[in-house]
Amino acid sequence: MNTKIFFRIVLWCCVAAIMVAIFMFSNQTADISSKTSGCVIEKIASVLIADYSNMTTQNKQSIISNMQNIVRKTAHFAIYFMLGLFTFSAMLTYTMRNRRRVLTAAAICLTYAASDEFHQMFLPGRGPQILDVCLDFCGSILGISIVFLISYLIIKRTCKTKAGTN
Repeated sequence: MNTKIFFRIVLWCCVAAIMVAIFMFSNQTADISSKTSGCVIEKIASVLIADYSNMTTQNKQSIISNMQNIVRKTAHFAIYFMLGLFTFSAMLTYTMRNRRRVLTAAAICLTYAASDEFHQMFLPGRGPQILDVCLDFCGSILGISIVFLISYLIIKRTCKTKAGTN
């Protein structure tokens, strides 16, 4: 099998896996989603806050409540960052102009973010939020940008090396 085809398949499988993970998180009801992020916050707090384990339940709940929004929005950004990173990496396996690669990867990520929020309309306690679509898209654009920059620098360095040997 051609190496390019192999990498293409692996990268699209990674994109699909990230999309499945996003769907699974989004498919949780509001209560389950809050409990999931609450567990993450407890783990973070137990590491970062001295004597967290000895705090009262009320103090722990206050910390969890205060950090809930930050953790949830960071998770949105991070998982879509990964989606952008892998989607653009997969696009690099195709022969096309970089502009088209970037636009295609961005369109895939934006469409998935919007469909993800639409999906949440049908879950108890959940609903679509334009801010989340924007945050998701910003995460994916950062992922796309980083891969674009790295690939640009590699190509530039490769061209310099080849030019120096001729």
